[in-house]
Amino acid sequence: MYGGKWAFINPGGDEAVAFSPTGRRDDYVGEERLPGLKAYAARLLSASQPITFSGGLAPMLLVEDLGNPGDPAWGFIGADGEAPVRPRFLQAGPFAGDFAVVTNAEHKSNLLRRDGTLLFDKWPDAVTRTADGTYWVKSDGAYTYYDREGRKITALTEAGLPTALYGTGLAVGAVSGKPGNGKRDVSDAWGRRCTVEY
Repeated sequence: MYGGKWAFINPGGDEAVAFSPTGRRDDYVGEERLPGLKAYAARLLSASQPITFSGGLAPMLLVEDLGNPGDPAWGFIGADGEAPVRPRFLQAGPFAGDFAVVTNAEHKSNLLRRDGTLLFDKWPDAVTRTADGTYWVKSDGAYTYYDREGRKITALTEAGLPTALYGTGLAVGAVSGKPGNGKRDVSDAWGRRCTVEY
């Protein structure tokens, strides 16, 4: 905070984006407005995730109306100070490539596109981003593997996993059948597994 208001600054110390939890340029949060927004400020300060920009968007605790903040929720603020993704998530992670992992009030996860739409119509139980930017998606007790573009991986050629390799965060396990009509288990270091063709 400086000059009586909060803002994002760039590494040189210049103001980059004025802090606007509604995503509207006229709703800045200055020192004089914080007393009326104590719950909002406390939740923002207790956030366990970094509020950093990736590809022009940052996860941000947003409210629709600063005069009546209610329960703030996570959305995304743009580098222009506008909020292209309205507040509606219990949690929101940063974008990596095309997607950000978001969580709803029922503690289910989904992949959010930059335009604010969701990859899955039915919210999966959990979505985990791997170190190499791919995703494990848990639905109804089973895991499915998705690539960085949100495509379901059903064959090793798609996954780019010709050999067992934990260096990418994945390993190839049990094999059945023959090349062309065989299946292999793919697992990660946490025991999540799915079956792909080879």
